[in-house]
Amino acid sequence: MNFLSNLRPVKAVNGKHAGEKSAPQPKKTHLRTSAYLVLTLMLAALTLLSLAPAASATQTPRQVIGWGYDFHNEVTNIPPDVDFIAIAAGATDSLALRSDGSLAAWGARGYTVPKGHDFVAIACGGWHSLALTSYGSIVAWGADDEGQVSGTPTEKGFVAIAGGYGHSLALRSNGTIVSWGRDNEGQVSGIPTGNDFIAITAGWAHSLALRGDGSIVSWGRDDHGQVSSIPTDSGFVAIAGGWHHSLALRGDGSIVSWGSDNYGLVTDTPTGHDFVAIAGGERSSLALRRDGSMVAWGWDHFQQVSTVPAARKCVAIASGYWHGLGLAYDLWSDISDETWVNTYKITADQAYRVAQGYDDGSFRPALSLVRGQSAKMIVDGFAVDTLEPATPTFHDVPKEHTFYKWVEGGYAAGIMGGYDDGNFRPASHIVRQQFNSMIARILAKRELESAGVIQGQGEATYLTLAQWYAAEGEEFLKDFADRGQLTPPHLETTAFLIFKGVVQGSAEQGLRYLRPNQNLTRAQGVVMTVRAHETLSW
Repeated sequence: MNFLSNLRPVKAVNGKHAGEKSAPQPKKTHLRTSAYLVLTLMLAALTLLSLAPAASATQTPRQVIGWGYDFHNEVTNIPPDVDFIAIAAGATDSLALRSDGSLAAWGARGYTVPKGHDFVAIACGGWHSLALTSYGSIVAWGADDEGQVSGTPTEKGFVAIAGGYGHSLALRSNGTIVSWGRDNEGQVSGIPTGNDFIAITAGWAHSLALRGDGSIVSWGRDDHGQVSSIPTDSGFVAIAGGWHHSLALRGDGSIVSWGSDNYGLVTDTPTGHDFVAIAGGERSSLALRRDGSMVAWGWDHFQQVSTVPAARKCVAIASGYWHGLGLAYDLWSDISDETWVNTYKITADQAYRVAQGYDDGSFRPALSLVRGQSAKMIVDGFAVDTLEPATPTFHDVPKEHTFYKWVEGGYAAGIMGGYDDGNFRPASHIVRQQFNSMIARILAKRELESAGVIQGQGEATYLTLAQWYAAEGEEFLKDFADRGQLTPPHLETTAFLIFKGVVQGSAEQGLRYLRPNQNLTRAQGVVMTVRAHETLSW
């Protein structure tokens, strides 16, 4: 169910405003020369497509993104690290390989992931996983009801791995294939002979292999023609297997699918000649274009098709049964995903849900935030309904204004207001205490809607934010040297955000400061919005 085998060729294996848009390895004993021949054939096939993005994945750390089925946190529990170089997806779990050769896993399984920094490739089956070491040996773990783990070969010399629902297979450096595990459909006993194979993949109960001449061999379950209907020509450079369907990528960048056509798995296969990678899910398929964008088709019950991140550019893809993964480039040109994680303690995708950046691909994190942008950030960040009334509420935010529907939505929700002259002043810079009040209002409103009360310290509860402040609020302001600069409308809201951990202040010469009249930057506004949303318990 993975694109090729996620090989890593190392060592042995060798809101709008002015354009804003809505560790080195120790030396080891290497595999014999034939391993390099197999890898060379695979990379040569990829070169036919000018796969610059895929090639860079072996050199540049990237972040994993996910979408679709999330009942077991397949998506929400993705590690925030930005040093991943390969991904794989199983039934309801996922696996990733770091640049230092270590593994990370998340999702439904409670299995212990192998330790170490020797891994160079990964694969997921239905409920088991496999990893290939730089020595060419295989490690497997997870469900073993069909011997898909205990039957793992113990010798070395392997260069690729793949996992089906209950079976596994591996490619030797001499171009031959070995398989083990469940064999009720001939998915093990039916492996082809020959020593010219350069890639392998597996579906539910069938498998596919790619020969050096670009032709495809398939075996195993064939109830929907996923085996017998394979293309008979050559020139293919990648293969992928789904539940009851298969797909392949030609050297000209086009995709062909066969087998089950439920939900348009075959007939809805995208056209074009700019694809560089493919992956098969349970009843859906996924493909990666040369520009790094992704397209999915098939069954969409868990939004594994419709919620593919359109803004993300990726270097690799993987498809589980009902969720998808991508290994993504930095989201914006002027701030790296790593900076979001290490400096701001949120992910780039969390930031994107709040603010989408500018048409030139930049985010402009240090730019001072204006009131119109802040309205969009909060409305989008908390999924508040936007509104477009026939008559504008504010004189200076007419219907054609960039931020009209967000300002109107935020005003109707009681998050923000205007000035006595009837204006909103959307282009005016917003200072910290003003933004604090916007965030605190929506946070208190959501807590009241959810629990009926505002939870204070201990078991104390309050019916309004004002009641909470009268009882507890001043305690949270007393440690800040500049608390006297807060104006009365922003006292209770700022204190509430300190209590919630959203506002943390800054330290200087042993004192803590709120800087309430300081302009807020775009990055700071995003972080506060995300941080506030994370405090919600529902």
